[in-house]
Amino acid sequence: MQNRIKILFFLLSLFMACHRNTLPGTPKMNAKLRQQVQEQTEVIYFTGECRSDITLQIRQRIENTGIQIKNVKGNIFSAKGAAGQIQQLSKLDFIVRLQASPVYQYKYEEQM
Repeated sequence: MQNRIKILFFLLSLFMACHRNTLPGTPKMNAKLRQQVQEQTEVIYFTGECRSDITLQIRQRIENTGIQIKNVKGNIFSAKGAAGQIQQLSKLDFIVRLQASPVYQYKYEEQM
């Protein structure tokens, strides 16, 4: 009986883990960012939060998606990218949250 419970628990855990990995990363995005991604906005300015402080390796993994990082402070970063790049970024396991950032857009454009 205990073996059956263990097997059932294992299969349930496996199913949930597989199902979670096949879902799109959109739950990590706030509503405004999700809308911009769905509308395929050309350049999207946003902020992101990682599980831990952003190291050089984490930064490189983010930038490998095509995202351009502007600032990093601890585990938070501000960046810009295209809709497809942000979708790729949201699938990375160390990304906790992504939010649209209209304030960042104006500051970034002033510096250019």
